[in-house]
Amino acid sequence: MSTAKPSFTAPTTPQRVGTVDRVPPTGDPVGSQRRCHHRDGVRSAARLALRFQYRVARLPFHLLHIAVLEPILDDSAPTRLAYERLLIDCDRTVARLLADGAAADRAERLRRRSAPARYTIARRHRQIQSDTDAVLDRHRARFEERRRHTDESR
Repeated sequence: MSTAKPSFTAPTTPQRVGTVDRVPPTGDPVGSQRRCHHRDGVRSAARLALRFQYRVARLPFHLLHIAVLEPILDDSAPTRLAYERLLIDCDRTVARLLADGAAADRAERLRRRSAPARYTIARRHRQIQSDTDAVLDRHRARFEERRRHTDESR
């Protein structure tokens, strides 16, 4: 009786090179794709959990904004504008890092709502700077005229 030895091959495992899974030629490319999809599922679940945590953490800040800052401070109050800028920056960062469309929408709505006040303040500062430059130009011209007059009289 001859007993044939079963042919046994060791299972192949993907070799990690950088961030790409390289499957040996005898490997299972379908299994490799399943692992990639599984990894993507884990990442999306982690992002979903982080988005939820951000929304929960942002809730007190949103309530402070709605219940305290909006009724008390006008649209152009520096404190309110700084606080809104902080919320906009936080929402944009979360939108970029966690691919959160809702945070991006919140940031854009808040930016649009505060834009007129910010532009008004910027125009006012620009006008003040322009007026100051005009006064300095007049003083400089008067100084130069007096200096020429004293040089001529010597």
